[in-house]
Amino acid sequence: MFIKKLNVLLFCSIFSVLSFSNNLDGSNHGKGHEGIKAGTHSKDNPFWTNNPEVFQDNRERAHVTKVSFNTIEEALKNPNYRDYKNSKNFKILNGEWKFALVDHPNQDIVNFYKTDFDTSNWKTLPVPSSWQLHGYDQIRYNDTAYPWEYQKTPINYPDTPKDYNPIGYYKREFEIGNEWDGRATYISFQGVESAYYLYINGNYVGYSEDSFVGHDFDITKYLKKGKNEVAVKVYRWSDGSWLESQDMIKLSGIFRDVFLYSTPKTYIRDYTVVTNLDDEYKNSDLNVKVEIATKEGFTKGNYKVIGKLFNDKNKEIKSFSKTIQIKGDNLKENLTFDEKIDNPKKWSSENPNLYTLVLALEDSKGKIIETVSNRIGFRKVEIKDNKIMVNGKKLMLRGVNRHEFSGDTGRVVSEETMIKDIMLMKQNNINTVRSSHYPNDPKWYDLCDEYGLYVMDEANLETHGRLDEIPQDRVEWTPAVIDRQEGMVERSKNEPSIIIWSLGNESSTGKNFEIAAKWVKEKDPTRLTHYEPQRDVTDIYSRMYRTIEEMKSYLVYPDNKKPYIQCEFAHGMGNSIGNLQDYWDVMESNEIFHGGYIWDWVDQAVETIDPKTGKKYFAYGGDWGDQEFTDKNFSANGLVFADRTVQPEMKEVKKVFQNIGLKEVNLSKGIIGLSNKYMFTNLNDYSGNWELIENGKVIQSGKFSIDVMPMSSKSVKLPIKEFSMKSGNEYFLNVNFSLKSNSTWAKKGYIVASEQFKYNNPVSHFSLDFDDFENLNYKDLNNTIETTGGNFKVVIDKTNGGIKSLSYNEKEFLKSPLIFNFWRAPNDNDRGNDALKRLDTWRHAGKNAKVLNYEISNLNDKIVKVELEIEIPTKEPSILNTSYTITADGEIIVSNTLHSPKSLPEIPEFSMITEIPNSYDSVTWYGRGPEENYVDRKTGYDIGVYNKNVEDFFIPYINPSETGNRSDVRWFTLTNKSKAGLFVSGINPIEFNALYYTPEELSSGKRHPFELTKKDDVVLRIIGKQMGVGGDNSWGAKPHDKYQIKAGDVHSFSFKLKGIDKNDNLMAISQNNIKTEEGSILKINKYLSDSSRTFVYLSDLNLKNDSIYKDTTIAKNKPTLRLENGEVVAFDKAISVLSNSKVNVKLEGKNYKRFQSYVGMDREVVGYRGAAIFEIYLDGEKVFDSGVMKSSAKAKFVDLDISKAKEMTLVMLDGDGDTKYDHGTWGKSKLIF
Repeated sequence: MFIKKLNVLLFCSIFSVLSFSNNLDGSNHGKGHEGIKAGTHSKDNPFWTNNPEVFQDNRERAHVTKVSFNTIEEALKNPNYRDYKNSKNFKILNGEWKFALVDHPNQDIVNFYKTDFDTSNWKTLPVPSSWQLHGYDQIRYNDTAYPWEYQKTPINYPDTPKDYNPIGYYKREFEIGNEWDGRATYISFQGVESAYYLYINGNYVGYSEDSFVGHDFDITKYLKKGKNEVAVKVYRWSDGSWLESQDMIKLSGIFRDVFLYSTPKTYIRDYTVVTNLDDEYKNSDLNVKVEIATKEGFTKGNYKVIGKLFNDKNKEIKSFSKTIQIKGDNLKENLTFDEKIDNPKKWSSENPNLYTLVLALEDSKGKIIETVSNRIGFRKVEIKDNKIMVNGKKLMLRGVNRHEFSGDTGRVVSEETMIKDIMLMKQNNINTVRSSHYPNDPKWYDLCDEYGLYVMDEANLETHGRLDEIPQDRVEWTPAVIDRQEGMVERSKNEPSIIIWSLGNESSTGKNFEIAAKWVKEKDPTRLTHYEPQRDVTDIYSRMYRTIEEMKSYLVYPDNKKPYIQCEFAHGMGNSIGNLQDYWDVMESNEIFHGGYIWDWVDQAVETIDPKTGKKYFAYGGDWGDQEFTDKNFSANGLVFADRTVQPEMKEVKKVFQNIGLKEVNLSKGIIGLSNKYMFTNLNDYSGNWELIENGKVIQSGKFSIDVMPMSSKSVKLPIKEFSMKSGNEYFLNVNFSLKSNSTWAKKGYIVASEQFKYNNPVSHFSLDFDDFENLNYKDLNNTIETTGGNFKVVIDKTNGGIKSLSYNEKEFLKSPLIFNFWRAPNDNDRGNDALKRLDTWRHAGKNAKVLNYEISNLNDKIVKVELEIEIPTKEPSILNTSYTITADGEIIVSNTLHSPKSLPEIPEFSMITEIPNSYDSVTWYGRGPEENYVDRKTGYDIGVYNKNVEDFFIPYINPSETGNRSDVRWFTLTNKSKAGLFVSGINPIEFNALYYTPEELSSGKRHPFELTKKDDVVLRIIGKQMGVGGDNSWGAKPHDKYQIKAGDVHSFSFKLKGIDKNDNLMAISQNNIKTEEGSILKINKYLSDSSRTFVYLSDLNLKNDSIYKDTTIAKNKPTLRLENGEVVAFDKAISVLSNSKVNVKLEGKNYKRFQSYVGMDREVVGYRGAAIFEIYLDGEKVFDSGVMKSSAKAKFVDLDISKAKEMTLVMLDGDGDTKYDHGTWGKSKLIF
């Protein structure tokens, strides 16, 4: 009968399905077993075997979460789920329960529920808890696969495992006194994973599935006065588990509250509250639907339902009532109230104004026999002009997905942790949370109502492991699908924070979701519907992990009218959340985009103590004996660790999500533009603050207040006093907005939005006078070049090109050589795109570098410059040009330029690496901070002067990876307790990292931070470039192109090293350089070493052409080019040419392998005059084309394979029709054997 009815419903009338679901009787919801008595259901054929239609027996129909009070005053004071403990009609059953576990139903403890069953040898287990976190059973983690698929005996839905399926047995006693005489008593389970049988005093009561929604059972007839006993039999997996394939750590047990509550025999079974603002969003309807029901033994007569609405001061502002005549048994009668409320305070995330509605039931004698209460909010959610609107304003979802998880207690999340979550979200400009992927603990919604978070509530429905099969169109699954929608909606329908109902997650498409969407929309038309796989049946067009280009493509088709969100984006696995600003720029570019939900909030990992070392770590998939069938740490994608320690990327989220936009208008006059993105908050609610910064120090500051209406813009002129910018100094304007007073989620002064404006790009460098310094002495030895000054010595290794030794005042800084490095430890996104294998050619390339040639130059014994040409042994060799310029004052200027074949993969990092003594463990830097940041995750990290210990640079991501980087660094120091140490500054901003771990150790595959081998000394990386961390996803996506270091491009960086003491002025040292303004050249005599040469300069060949000039220009100057790193270099060896010239070079029989050269417009032509095109031909085929290069262009570097060519032709063509100023140079052009 049931199946036939469903078939008719599915294929004939959706309305019938809705009616069917709404009219199910409380004792018959879902297909039950007739004539069931305690213990008679077979252990070989439990309810759920091969029967997805059976998901409950004798369960109460779904209703709003509530508990009865005895007076209006009591209900008014206790409107939240968290307050239920104050009701005399409530008894909590949390605490220690007797517990036993078996591995499989075949081992069923058959009579455990009987009152005389001996449990003296049973242990106890706290309720709520997940039993795996107390030493029972095995934790498992799989993303999409079902957790039993590793078992030997294959199964198919709707069966459950035949080899292993543990059962947990729970028992406890409780007391019932006289106070509940004549009343109905219920037991409520708020969360049990995954299916359970219930017994009271040895009597079978009922059965239920759906792990994440509360279920109630009427146990009145089974109770006795005094001592009673409850027994619960919990199956780890049931047929309901086929609908619970969420990406989460798999646990079991009674993990939420268990309690008793009582009601009169005539009682308020359910109630629905709807607020509907008028077209001006000022006044509101208040629609209240109350369902009155009776239980056996009720009293007939006229009853009155009274409603009272109270404001946030508990002042009554509205009262209403109706009388109902109670006549028959098992009555279910609805009363409807339609009231008008004049201009109530509206509820929103920004202003979560709440009212308390109290409903009272009065008997025929005028006595109040029951009261219930609920906090409500007046707000309107709608789609208007293709936009999601709340109270008439467009909503941007600045959201996160949140699994209900805590590192120490698993599925059990305390109220304190919930509050911490919400406060952190609010503090970081997060305004919405998706309950991924199931309804949460009722306390969570109370808190979201109170603190102000929009909620997308999601049904407990995911079939990711079989989404191509279930539920699809299968009629046998329809009742369960609808039941899970009903459980979610009916329970939480009065929560103002919930604005979207989500039908489930990643369960494919089909008629079942068509039915579910229509059921939800008919049940609650006041909220929006969402389901990402089947967007055509819901209000919102939702996607997951779409690229920026894919997002933009939604705008191409004019028929795309639904508001667009990404319900999951910015995958936060490990060290991630790159590209967030890029995504948000697109989100804000079009009205149809409405933001989205970052994946996700908290790492799912279990706090564990290593028995060997006693060290705490977070365990994840593979740590529980499940190595062969696990998705490892794919559960750890949080912005916070499992213990709620905030991860560094949270700062980026806060900045990108901030509701105040600040932009430069006229900085020289102190004018900035403000964009108020708040929906309902004027900016005068916040305190404006500004600081003028010179070289990291505040030189002026002030406060301001400005009236900027919500969702509008205005400019403000800050009262900055006139000041003069000193040559070489750097100036910033920092502006922020902070709370004027304490809020529920942060204290007065907390900064909610900020921006840093840069005044200038300091380019001045002071020429140094070295007359007061001792002369330099250098020695060109067999394998090293040693240069000694007054108090320092530097030793350059001629075999690998690194610095072998660096000492100041006879103290050695280097515990290992400063060598080249092209590797960074992979993060989880790198692992997902196979970077360990793809980029392996770079992993050890720096360690195996080989010097091909070197030159030494000396200027008046005050400057020594060593230039090296170094082969980097990548799959196809790369060439590194490195120079060390050592000055008499003890500075070493290091310049590196890398040329790599295009055929190679992207470069993880371009840096130099060393180890320095651990006594230099205090790090000060002038750059972005204080948290770690990367090229694609640095929006939220202001430039300033910061200090940390090396120990604090390491972030213990649960799977060790790249960590600790700082970007846009002007200078940094590592000093000891005496403030002496090493100073490093970038010629242009650089990056750096200081840890006690090498990149190789972090790449070793060790699973946990505590397993890493910690170095005794500081591992220092001086970084020119490092690729971004990425974050589009963790299963293939690379960092965006602009955040990669592409092979084939020329990459350069320069920095200087110097020993310092406590008296040194670090800013002044960073400004000093031997280079002054661009175009001022350091001219020094070159000395060629006696090492055997492996190349020949082009200018040393017998080239017959009147249009070329060897080692000089037409004006008899040194050939000079501006390189990629901005450095202007005068070349001793070069060929200068004029437009429309050709240089033919015979190659046949010479055994040349490669041709290398810099090429561009010579700097002797100043200004922007002249333009040319440079080309190279091999045997008549063009292999290089520079494009048009003006005199301002940076030189290009050419590196060509010429091993098979017979002739090479270098061509310079006019680029603008005027050859007068076309002076070109092929600098340091050489043919390599």
